[in-house]
Amino acid sequence: MMDKNSLPYFHSLQEILASVSNAVEENADATMRLDLAKRLLDLMLVQKVLAPSLQKKCIAKIPNILPEIQELLSVSKANEILLEELRVICEPEAMVNFDRFLELMTHVQRELLTQNTARSLVLCKSLLSIEADYCLQLSTAIETENNFIPVISDTSAARNARTFNIEDMLDFIHERFPQETDAVITDTSFIAGGYSKFTMDITLTNTKSLPSNIILRGDADGAFGGMSVVDEYSLIGSVYASGVCAPEPLALDRSDKVFGSPFILMEKMPGECLGHMYNIPDLRSVPLVTDIAVKLAAVHHIPLIKLGAETNGANSLSSDMALEWITGSETAWNESNLPSTVFATAFEWLRSHVDLYDDSPRALVHGDYGLNNLLIEGDRVTGILDWEHAHIGNPAYDLGYFHPMAAALASWPVFLDAYANTGVHMPDEKQIDYSILLGATRVGVMLCQVMSAFISDQETGIAATTGIAGDYYDVAVLRISNALEKVL
Repeated sequence: MMDKNSLPYFHSLQEILASVSNAVEENADATMRLDLAKRLLDLMLVQKVLAPSLQKKCIAKIPNILPEIQELLSVSKANEILLEELRVICEPEAMVNFDRFLELMTHVQRELLTQNTARSLVLCKSLLSIEADYCLQLSTAIETENNFIPVISDTSAARNARTFNIEDMLDFIHERFPQETDAVITDTSFIAGGYSKFTMDITLTNTKSLPSNIILRGDADGAFGGMSVVDEYSLIGSVYASGVCAPEPLALDRSDKVFGSPFILMEKMPGECLGHMYNIPDLRSVPLVTDIAVKLAAVHHIPLIKLGAETNGANSLSSDMALEWITGSETAWNESNLPSTVFATAFEWLRSHVDLYDDSPRALVHGDYGLNNLLIEGDRVTGILDWEHAHIGNPAYDLGYFHPMAAALASWPVFLDAYANTGVHMPDEKQIDYSILLGATRVGVMLCQVMSAFISDQETGIAATTGIAGDYYDVAVLRISNALEKVL
């Protein structure tokens, strides 16, 4: 009898293999899907065979430090019950209940952080390392099982796609651009990307002023979105007018009559996106990382007076935006039902130190400054995309967000030096370390949402499967744990 927990994996495998069998001929996309299927099978094997023993080893570390936990926890009936349950879980003959173990550790961590003494923080780090070590061992085992090489380019299956009437779209173009009465749409294709927006490439012929390729960006339903494209349109216009290499916005439709939701049309810029935060290309390029830092500094250099009072964050403190993200991310993480001492500790620490964000000059923050939103040609950034999370706040966030990518592509000091050499204000080290943790946690929660949807059999498409089979969740836990190690 099939284990119900395996159903999402089998459903995903069925979808992958069906798409390959329907392919007319073997190509790179089909090969990628077969590699993905193998990765998924190996992941299932490791989780079924190895994960329980690794979890048992993690739990077995607790009896040695249980006396110290008991000594540091305050005396209360709730803590007495917690400690007794820990003793039961740690018994050698006890059934592995790793989720419950992590939940108990979360309660311990919160009290240790509240105490905020040298001794409590040392113990806090020790407890964090238990989950981090488990994720590291699991991830290493998966890599050993399958020498899968991540695919840098996105799959051909866009996450968000919808049907619409091309004639309605063409009528819209004719109406907004009267000189383009002879323009014809010859092709449309949805582009792989995030969950919160539709992105489509439109090919035109017989144009007079418009380029032959333009990009449509439309709102999509879901829990991953930032601002609507209606607000994004105005912001991109201001950014473009400031000389930053953002796409030129061409038109806005606030209604849902043409595309089913509001959308904007923009110029298509040259270059391509090279992976994302968890799929970083295997290349080393100091010139590229230097240019990425310089282009980011240009964003932060934009005078706030050019952005307008309606810009997100303009009338609030930098800490208000950070707290909004922390609260929203924690709510989403709780709803994912994926217990984690590391995630819980991150939220607790971020919330209690959020005032760090107010001690710095404010700037326009991109909010999602990663490889997935940068168009690159050679060693140069040709375009900065997707401004839906942009706001006025602490520029340290963008620096910290790019940290894992900078470290992999060149080095973290190279990135920071190139940014500082532009003359832009440099946030202090504490704000940057806070931002590294905040960025890793926010993106980690998005992975939790994808993982939760996958294991509940709600989303087993290519996009979700890539994140699951890529073992991004374990990497997220490790990054958050490393960031916490630095700040505690």
